[in-house]
Amino acid sequence: MTKRIEYHIIQSFAPANLNRDDTGAPKDTVFGGVRRGRISSQSLKRAVRVYMRDRGLIPDGARAWRTKRVTSLLAQALRSRGLDDAAAESWAVATIEAIGSNRKMKVKDGKTEYLMFIGAGEIDRLSELVRETAATGATKVTPELEKQLTAVLEERGAGTIDVALFGRMLANLPEGNTDAACQVAHAISTHRVDREFDYYTAVDDLQPEDTAGADMIGTIEFNASCYYRYSTINLAQLSANLQNDDLVKRAVEAYTRAVVEAIPSGKQNTFAAHNPPSTVFVTVREGQAPRSLTNAFECPVHPKGDGVLEESVRRLGEYWQRIDGAYGPAKDAIVLDISGSFSADPVKRVETLDQLVLAVLAHVC
Repeated sequence: MTKRIEYHIIQSFAPANLNRDDTGAPKDTVFGGVRRGRISSQSLKRAVRVYMRDRGLIPDGARAWRTKRVTSLLAQALRSRGLDDAAAESWAVATIEAIGSNRKMKVKDGKTEYLMFIGAGEIDRLSELVRETAATGATKVTPELEKQLTAVLEERGAGTIDVALFGRMLANLPEGNTDAACQVAHAISTHRVDREFDYYTAVDDLQPEDTAGADMIGTIEFNASCYYRYSTINLAQLSANLQNDDLVKRAVEAYTRAVVEAIPSGKQNTFAAHNPPSTVFVTVREGQAPRSLTNAFECPVHPKGDGVLEESVRRLGEYWQRIDGAYGPAKDAIVLDISGSFSADPVKRVETLDQLVLAVLAHVC
């Protein structure tokens, strides 16, 4: 029976431009007939991946890179196995260009034709296969080696937490595609949002005192939004992807911490919008379809005496109760709420992120 962990987060940001469109403006959308602030799922997932990597939440051997510079990673691994620089570079390019069943990958100027999502374990196994072949005196990829190299990626990133959570697509090797265990929604503001503009000027520090005016002027668009964020992990898919129970637990712990604490980096040097969530509500469902609570905010929240954040939290809890009343209750519900406005029951209340992580991990077999 499929078990899912769902994350419902209310997070209010001060003025910011965390995720920009092609014009540099904060991304937005129309929902419930009004303009809303939006942070794309891609931006949120990248923030989570970077946070997990930088905070050491996943083992080095279980992490991955999304990059066009796969040959650089492979050449580095080959040098660590004793190949000289020239041989490492040559073998790295030949290896990547040999992989594929649909067609072969092309490498130009040290870059692959598309971003590859590849795990540290895969780089390690590829480099060891090449080292063994090179040690026999071979100077190019043999047909047998080609089969072995391709087989490594056909394992679909097994043992790689990033790939297991977020999935991957390999255009030249469909057999290596991985179905994501984690689905992430675009975050949208619970209320109506209008774009604002910051007109800025900059003055040359060495400008003569008798010279008036600025040396640079411009505008930056921004908004201030209280967001509802939703994501869900399919534990059965995660287990199938990782094929390792200990890594499944590490993945869930890492994701739970990162999804709460990670923030997209867009324009942070300008706005420093480091605002942690006010409410993190986790539901565990067994044998049920996932349930986003976005429609709690289809009618936008309007500022009252206590602002939009507390009303957003209240709505979240009330809508969850109605949804679970109509379609069946969750197996468990846990909330970390610093707003004091989440009053829905039945729910387990925790006081810290550490306690939340432990409560979630209790559902990971």
